[in-house]
Amino acid sequence: MSQNPKLIQSVQRAIDIMECFDYNKKELSLSEISEILNLNASTVHGILLTLQVNGYIEKIPEKSKYKLGTKLLEKGTLVLEDLDIREIVRPYLKLLTNKYKETSNFCLYQFGNLYIIEKIESPLSFFAMTSKIGLKIPLHASASGKLILANLNQKDLNEVLKKIKLIRYTENTLSDINTIKEVLEKVRIQGYALENEEVELGLYTIAAPIFNHKGEILGTISVLGPTVRIRENEDMIIADLILYSKKISKEFGCNP
Repeated sequence: MSQNPKLIQSVQRAIDIMECFDYNKKELSLSEISEILNLNASTVHGILLTLQVNGYIEKIPEKSKYKLGTKLLEKGTLVLEDLDIREIVRPYLKLLTNKYKETSNFCLYQFGNLYIIEKIESPLSFFAMTSKIGLKIPLHASASGKLILANLNQKDLNEVLKKIKLIRYTENTLSDINTIKEVLEKVRIQGYALENEEVELGLYTIAAPIFNHKGEILGTISVLGPTVRIRENEDMIIADLILYSKKISKEFGCNP
């Protein structure tokens, strides 16, 4: 913790606690946080409780551990308005929507959740599928979610599958773990994913992965629309998504 006398100690400690979490330490116990910060457990517990009540920290009861809360993502969405990440992706989404006249999305994976953070809406006024920035995407049922799961290491994948609720949104939604794992292996090999009316009847989505400079899955780009229209152009959409996803990944520093 900084020793600057002008800082408010309790606020700084709350920030220090949140800084304890990273990609290698996504979940931490009270004792682990206390040890990292060299603070007594009662002090850490009080701050954790305050952060938890306000949504910035979430407790995992079955593990007696804590993780970062989704409130951070909500606030982070505001920051994303000014970040280059969306500026990099937006031109490619425009190319996709201009060519196919369907809605295109960029989804970002953070803290175990997947959110739409950029979109270009279909210009069609008749039977067009829309999306909402900030919307949380189901990992097991969506094309983008399947890509995220398919590109996690085995340990992280098993942990995520234990946590998520395998809700059946339609009769096409996958809800069996073994079947999901078989689909994920296929997705990993082919490099793209499909969603055939698994979240919403009449909705068909194709997605391709975006990787960061470490070669880790960062998010996805996708094209979605009415099943009949998307299926008519499926091969071309897949080819364009793969092409653009590789270009975007390269801009994020990924070297295939």
